[in-house]
Amino acid sequence: MKIKISAILLSLFLCKNTTTVFAQTTESKRVKLTILENSKQYKKVFDRDFFGKTPNSITYKESMYKAVMPDLKDTLNYSFSEIWYEREFIDKINETGGVDISFNLYDSGDHSKKNNFIFYNTANLKLDSKTDFIVNWHNKFNRKSKTNEYEGTEVHVYLINDTIYTYNNSDPCGGTTPEGNSFRFSGKEIKSVTGRSRGVFSINQIFYNNEREAWLEDLYYLETPWNNCFIDSMTYKLPVFKDVTISKDTFHKIKEKAVGVQKYFLIEKRDSVIASYRTHGEGAVNSMKSVYESLEKRLNPNFDDARTPNELYLLIEFEYFVNELTIKYNDGTFKRVVHFADYIISVL
Repeated sequence: MKIKISAILLSLFLCKNTTTVFAQTTESKRVKLTILENSKQYKKVFDRDFFGKTPNSITYKESMYKAVMPDLKDTLNYSFSEIWYEREFIDKINETGGVDISFNLYDSGDHSKKNNFIFYNTANLKLDSKTDFIVNWHNKFNRKSKTNEYEGTEVHVYLINDTIYTYNNSDPCGGTTPEGNSFRFSGKEIKSVTGRSRGVFSINQIFYNNEREAWLEDLYYLETPWNNCFIDSMTYKLPVFKDVTISKDTFHKIKEKAVGVQKYFLIEKRDSVIASYRTHGEGAVNSMKSVYESLEKRLNPNFDDARTPNELYLLIEFEYFVNELTIKYNDGTFKRVVHFADYIISVL
C-alpha cells in the first residue's frame, strides 16, 4: 500500500463572503520548474499517524465537514478533471535544450448527471474571533443508494500556530491534488487578503512501480515561481499545472543524479541487493531479479544516452502548495499566515 501524507511547516519571520462554486479547469500556462534550493526551511511536523493522535507538544484546531444530504433542489451541475496522484506525462526537448513536459489530465465528465448527486459544501476553520478560513467543497451522494450514505471524500483543515494545513482525500472538487481548489476568508472586520502561492513537485528515480508498491529513490524537489492566485479580495484559487518546463541546466542536474542512482543500484550494489533478499526465500530473490531485468529493458544500455525524464524512467509527482497570506483588518492591523494545501492518497 502506498500512502502519501506530507505535512510541511514553513518557518517565517512574522511572518464579501462568496459561495460561488469553482469548477476545475484544464487551462494552464507553461510553468518553469526549478530545484527547490531552500528545502531545509521546510520541517515535517507530523507523519501518517497524525490523524489518529495529537503530535507531541503541538496544540491544534481541526475542522471537518459533516456530510448531510441537502434538498435535491440544491443539486449542482458540476464537471471537473481528475488529477491523479501519480501523474503521467509526455515530454520533449525544446529549442533551448531544456525539456517541456505536459501532464495528462483525465476528464471525468458531468458527475451530477451520471451516478451522483453533487452538493456545494464548505469546511470552516475559525482562526480567531474575527477571522474564518473556508474551503469551498462538494459532497457527493450515490443516486442509486436507498440511504443517505455519503459517497464522497473528506477535507481536513488544521491550524497549528499561524499555519493552516488542508488535506483533501481521493476525489474532491478538482481532482486528487489541491489544484483547482478554492479557499476564502470571511469576517466583518477583514478589509482584504493578499498573498502568493507556489507549487512543489518531487522527482524520483523509479525502479519498480505498480498498483501496490513503488520502489523510488528521491532526486530533487522542484518548485514553481510564486504567483498571485487571488480572484477577489477574499478568495484565491490554486492553479492547475498541466504544462511545465525544465531548463537545460536544471535537467542536467536531474539527469546526473538519476544516472548516478541507476549505476549505483544496477551495477555497484546489484549483487548485494539481490543477496539481501535470500533470507526471504527463493521467490523473493527471483522477484528482485525480475525488477532489475524489467528496469534494464526500460533504460538505454548506456545510461547517459537518456535525453528526457521518460527515458530516464522518472516519476514527477505534485506534492503540495504553499500559500503565504496577509490578512488586513479595518482597524489597520494585519495577520500573516501560511497555508499548506496537501492531499492524501491511499492505494490498496
